Amino acid sequence: MPETFVTPKCGAKKTDGSGDTCKMPAGYGTGHPGVGPCKHHFGATPMQEGNHARVRIKDAALVYANDQRIDIDRLTPIQALKAELVRAYLMVEWLENETDTDMAMWPVWQDVLLKERKHLVDVAARMIHLGIEERQIRILEAQAEELAGAVRTILDRIGLTPDQARRAPILVREVIGSLPTLSAA
Repeated sequence: MPETFVTPKCGAKKTDGSGDTCKMPAGYGTGHPGVGPCKHHFGATPMQEGNHARVRIKDAALVYANDQRIDIDRLTPIQALKAELVRAYLMVEWLENETDTDMAMWPVWQDVLLKERKHLVDVAARMIHLGIEERQIRILEAQAEELAGAVRTILDRIGLTPDQARRAPILVREVIGSLPTLSAA
């Protein structure tokens, strides 16, 4: 049997004394069709329009940000902050680039945009405060030193000829430099 879609209803209590609820589609005659009360039950008031617009804007921006496919497997605290920085940036980018907005929603739109910008700056400031980039650079440098030491030890223990010992560092740099994960860093 095919799945049927039930259109959400306004659901506001009628004032005619019947005790029934409004059967108009949710958001009928308002700027938020499909959500909330209809225009006959104060759904078109500035407050209702603002509340529902805020929810729709955030939902649309979150869909955009989630579609960017941030890999969150084995997420570390540093990666979580980076992922949040990217998410906040994408939210701001989407909000700034969205051009087909209803002008009646502009104050709400601007409010969401300003709050998301502030959040983006807060996350970036927290990352700077924690020294995340510098810490990652120090870790990478320490790992590179360990790798270089290990390669030197291996080459020393092999007992290379003087010609091989002269060519070995060049070959090691060439091979390690060609690794995709190291050459992109």
